[in-house]
Amino acid sequence: KESEMPNEITSEIIPEYRTLERALACIIDDDVYVIVTRGEKPSSGFKVSIDRMVTEDKDGKTNLVVYANFTDPDKKTALSQIITYPIQVVKTNLTALPDTIELRIQY
Repeated sequence: KESEMPNEITSEIIPEYRTLERALACIIDDDVYVIVTRGEKPSSGFKVSIDRMVTEDKDGKTNLVVYANFTDPDKKTALSQIITYPIQVVKTNLTALPDTIELRIQY
């Protein structure tokens, strides 16, 4: 829920990245948050949820793999024709930002 997100995420990060399809991370008050965005969608019914996250060490660098489920609306369902920006924000137990983040999409 947006009301549970730190203000810095809703006011600074989401507006900058909401039109992109990507995963990113940020630190706010020593907590690491992961954000997955789906970009701009033409109607309601598009969803994103983070399934799991795995850290991998590659050549001395930490890579965070974010597995996200993307759900599209049923084509037979009547939906509001309104621009939406599906997003999921998760507070992690990471103690530092990873060097790289890889988004793996699952439908």
